[in-house]
Amino acid sequence: MDASPRLTLVTGVVLVLVGGFFAAVFALATVLVANPCGTFGDECDEYGTLPPEFFVMLAMSLLALAAVVVGLWLVVRGLRRR
Repeated sequence: MDASPRLTLVTGVVLVLVGGFFAAVFALATVLVANPCGTFGDECDEYGTLPPEFFVMLAMSLLALAAVVVGLWLVVRGLRRR
């Protein structure tokens, strides 16, 4: 069973919009948690280490980018079948 072109197109657009928003949010969160020592690096003694939250936020950013790619693929597929 194959979905209609209109449903494929709408699903792709929603994925692109939501995935793009979350990709931006998680990218910002990744940058913010990258430095556990504060802005000037004077709040801790552990220099050169990344917190575990950095890798979680990085993975979430990559998943959101994957959602954007899948959404673009669905948009193109929906437009070609129309």
